[in-house]
Amino acid sequence: MAVTAYYTREGASLTGPAEADELLTRMAEDRKPGELPRMAALEHEESGAVLEAGINGERGFVTHISQTGRSALSTNGSTSREVIEYDEQAHVREVPAHAEIPVGQVREAVRRFVSSGGARPDNVSWSDV
Repeated sequence: MAVTAYYTREGASLTGPAEADELLTRMAEDRKPGELPRMAALEHEESGAVLEAGINGERGFVTHISQTGRSALSTNGSTSREVIEYDEQAHVREVPAHAEIPVGQVREAVRRFVSSGGARPDNVSWSDV
């Protein structure tokens, strides 16, 4: 279940869901007033699948990229055209507001990704991109 989380340039190995939760908590706590919400990419080393996760207070988003390159973005069902900016290792990443879901769903999606071998979490509604 080797997963590397790229929240910092060096990356960190996650061995289970508890460490994934710790990473998400750190991301939320690292954000200072006036700063963009944080995000990270988690790569499952065996399958090659990637899950990107962002935390924005009580909301966040996830993107799943399968080992075949198929991408899907979380969706809350809205049709908002608003864009939310996230901090991806000191680079601005624009995410559609309709991708933001409750932070509890983000956390559960990350736990499922880490423990499932990189499968797309089934606790989130997805939109193919």
